[in-house]
Amino acid sequence: MDKSYEHFTRDEQFYIGKRKEAGDANKEIARILNRHPSSVGREISRNKDPITGLYAGIVAFEKAKSRQENAQRKENKIESLSDKAYYTMLEELGNRSSPEQIAKILTNEIGESISHQAIYNHIRQDKAAGGKLYLHLRRKGRRYRYCKKTGKVIINGKKSIETRPLRILLLQIFGNWEIDTIFGKDQKSFLLTLVEIGTKYSIIRKIPNKEAATVKAAIESIKAETGIVIRTMTSDNGGEFASHAEISKAYDFDWYFCHPYCSGERGLNENTNGLIRDFLPKGTDFNLISDEEILRIQNNLNSRPRKALNFKRPVYVFIDMWTKEAANQSRHAENVA
Repeated sequence: MDKSYEHFTRDEQFYIGKRKEAGDANKEIARILNRHPSSVGREISRNKDPITGLYAGIVAFEKAKSRQENAQRKENKIESLSDKAYYTMLEELGNRSSPEQIAKILTNEIGESISHQAIYNHIRQDKAAGGKLYLHLRRKGRRYRYCKKTGKVIINGKKSIETRPLRILLLQIFGNWEIDTIFGKDQKSFLLTLVEIGTKYSIIRKIPNKEAATVKAAIESIKAETGIVIRTMTSDNGGEFASHAEISKAYDFDWYFCHPYCSGERGLNENTNGLIRDFLPKGTDFNLISDEEILRIQNNLNSRPRKALNFKRPVYVFIDMWTKEAANQSRHAENVA
């Protein structure tokens, strides 16, 4: 029995309407139509009367027809793009921007509107014709496995993430970072990754090992090179962060630790690491990757419009917040003086 999903025909929709009016269960209707019960349930949910909440065949047919016509119009929209917009789309695909991000770039920066679904459709059509645009789509990230045990590390003097101020999550203050490490081939090369929570701005550095002293030196180097504002740092319980007390005291900020084995509590950092893996898949020897290439990846991530930022680019949001922070510090210094 073939129960794979296909659009319901007009006759099927009218039949469902009659049977629901008679009080029949979805399972019985599905059996008669040789459909899966979940398909019948989805059809009823999508195409029921928005006013009465009931399913009627004629209403369902018109709603489905309208939806299909709208989809067809969107599919053809790609041809209406100007050359500038089209080549911008191709360039952003090459930068690993998602179709949703590209649609916002075209709207906000080129002034031409197109749905992200139309871009997906174009990529699928290109693939069917033997094209390679689909190779630029980012891979699907894995779901986080919350609280999965991977080992036991003891770090003294930790502050639990439970004590981290709520206003950090509400993005009311600037300078709150999540930090992590990524290992390369055979766990013989490593990256240190930092992401500012409010602006989604990323910093990536190569490090030769995961020793606490190495991570401490890398943070000191980043601080010296960039002068970034650090109010808090949040990490997992890896031994590479054992120097947290010394670092946080030197730069006057608070360091918080997630619950053991709960990497999902640093969801932003975990997501960023996944984006980095698009460029540097597992098995990559980071020792063979130049610092210039690492910087290029960092700039790519910081230049992508982010949905969480209303499709603004992290680098611009970060600079704006940093500028405001500097102005506030200047005013504070003048008031103290």
